[in-house]
Amino acid sequence: MDLEVRSTIPQFGARRRYLRVPSQAGHHPVTRHEVAITLHFADDSVALSALARAQLTGLERLIQVDRLTKVAITGYASSTGSVAGNERLGIRRAVSAEQYIVALLARLHVKGVHLSVAGKGASSFAVKNPKSGLNRRDVIQAS
Repeated sequence: MDLEVRSTIPQFGARRRYLRVPSQAGHHPVTRHEVAITLHFADDSVALSALARAQLTGLERLIQVDRLTKVAITGYASSTGSVAGNERLGIRRAVSAEQYIVALLARLHVKGVHLSVAGKGASSFAVKNPKSGLNRRDVIQAS
């Protein structure tokens, strides 16, 4: 039987999910941890806000505590601007978060974490209004 428990870590804006994976012949069940964080950006910006930096610092702590090894960062844009420009902006936002995470992990000598980066531009909107600032974001999933 799978066990799923979701909790929110308010100070970092992270959602943590625990999944119990059924045991295989003679092995104990394994609990897998997943963390999701959303960072928001100013219009046409890749600069991380103070809140975003705090969220990433919290993620770094969760990586250490939960021994997370995979971090996927996806950057998005609102619909303002050109399609090509929004695609580049989404990638640049994801790279901005990646660079910050890499610096945090290096400072603490944390190894064995695989980071992947993708940019989706102005697609998969977080809210119905495609021009909303809530669509200017990075979605970070770690497991």
